[in-house]
Amino acid sequence: MRTYASALLLLMIGTALAANASARDIFVSNISGDDRHDGRAIQSVLPSGGPVRSIAKALRLAAAGDRIVIQNTGQPYREAVSLIGSRHGGSWSGPLVIEGNGATIDGSVPIADDAWSPLSDDVFTCRPARLGQQQLFLDGRAARQKPAVRESANPPTLAPLEWCFWRGQILFRVEPGRMPQDYRPSCCGLQTGLTLYYVNDVLIRDLVVRGFGVDGVAVHDVVRETRLERVSCQNNGLAGFSARGATWVELDACSAAGNGQAQLRVEDFARVWAFGCRFTADTAPAVLREGGELVERNEPYARAGG
Repeated sequence: MRTYASALLLLMIGTALAANASARDIFVSNISGDDRHDGRAIQSVLPSGGPVRSIAKALRLAAAGDRIVIQNTGQPYREAVSLIGSRHGGSWSGPLVIEGNGATIDGSVPIADDAWSPLSDDVFTCRPARLGQQQLFLDGRAARQKPAVRESANPPTLAPLEWCFWRGQILFRVEPGRMPQDYRPSCCGLQTGLTLYYVNDVLIRDLVVRGFGVDGVAVHDVVRETRLERVSCQNNGLAGFSARGATWVELDACSAAGNGQAQLRVEDFARVWAFGCRFTADTAPAVLREGGELVERNEPYARAGG
């Protein structure tokens, strides 16, 4: 029995060491990367070595327990990212890790000059392709939004540089003598920044997610042993963070502000632990609960070894 137990222990240790040894780093750069590369080197090495250009490509290359390293190039990554199924997870020997290094994932798209029509008194209107909830950005920064009630006969009165979303249209008041295109306007174009669905053992840290029409981060249905550290969700159409279904997720030192309906939304049977997080109730409630369980602590979670 002892011999069998010892052999089993050695097998488990060997399996763990083999798994750790086979785990890879996959590098991403939206400046120097190329999706024809293998992602195995931080800089390009001919003929096929070097970083990939998109996070989506890195996820296609990744196996369970790998680490995706996103380079913060100062330019946003304009893509929606989905982690789905066992391939995009870890194992008992280690999680799948996405290291954001402070990079931004941005779902906004430019508004064409000819999309605007004059309404009245320096107010212009456009109908974006994505309806529902929206955000307006001027020169890459969130513009001041004024609440609007769809059922109202008339939209609210706007001050210069204010906007509202009324009956499926963006209404924006410019400064006297200027046109909307002078501000390089953009709005939400992609749906959800980070979607996690049926994954286990995932660690995502140091990312900014902004400008998506629905949620910044959506953790939906059978997600386990997953942690987000220092992830910031800003100016998304609905929620910064959304958790629903049979999901367990931990948020450590995360933040959310400027989102359309809630900074954090918890629904169904989701269980969320939030440690040292900051949800700013500026444009919407800090937390919106429609079922589920939320445990909040002001201090960051203390782990053994720091």
